[in-house]
Amino acid sequence: MAMQTKYPKEHQPTTRPLVLFLCLLGLTAFACAALPILPPPRITPTPTGQINAIEAGTPAPPVDKKNWQVWHGTIVSQTSRQFMSNGSLVDTCKTDWNTELVFTVNPSGTISGVGGADLTAGPQCTPLARPGNTTYMLLSVDGLKDAKAISLKLGVSEIQPMPSGDFGGYALLDTNGACPPVMQALTVPMTGAGAAHVELDLSAVMTGCAGSKDDRMSNQSQVSLELIGKCIDNPFGPNDPNAKICE
Repeated sequence: MAMQTKYPKEHQPTTRPLVLFLCLLGLTAFACAALPILPPPRITPTPTGQINAIEAGTPAPPVDKKNWQVWHGTIVSQTSRQFMSNGSLVDTCKTDWNTELVFTVNPSGTISGVGGADLTAGPQCTPLARPGNTTYMLLSVDGLKDAKAISLKLGVSEIQPMPSGDFGGYALLDTNGACPPVMQALTVPMTGAGAAHVELDLSAVMTGCAGSKDDRMSNQSQVSLELIGKCIDNPFGPNDPNAKICE
């Protein structure tokens, strides 16, 4: 089973949340253009035992992932943002997105993975024209799973093209409208042993960041998650970059 979640092989996730948040909201081209190139972090946190081994100068023991679950997810989103100025509405923009996620769940329930969001419609803005909307977002995925629900936290690791911004309300999937941004968890109830689904209706008023005070964002998303196997089952095709989450 070859999943099609795409993320550039030459670009691994980097963590620059505040500046990327500004870019995502379409607030500052300068901040986007000035993003530094940083080395990519590990997708999976390094266990304490491995850190101690590295500091002692001994080879780190490999992580045994053969019994880790592998999940695939889709999110279909319809977003909207009202741009306010001195209490008056000056523009409304809508964007639609399709998001795919691939993540592992270790025996303790910890989630780690990647994703990609593709712009499928928009920006549809009235009355102003707003060129330069983001067309693709590389995402990081973490969170926790228990018997009742999967709690996901999504982070925007990279946007394409650079610089650009999303003039709709996609940002509500990973932050709550506060500035500096605060990550929020998406709770997806389990609908079976290997499936989870939820319909989200999110809204927020921006607290103010580079001129965004009082902007109103909304996001309606349908989230579906399914268990596709274990790492030992190799549920990916031989050339699928998503297989890296099991390495």
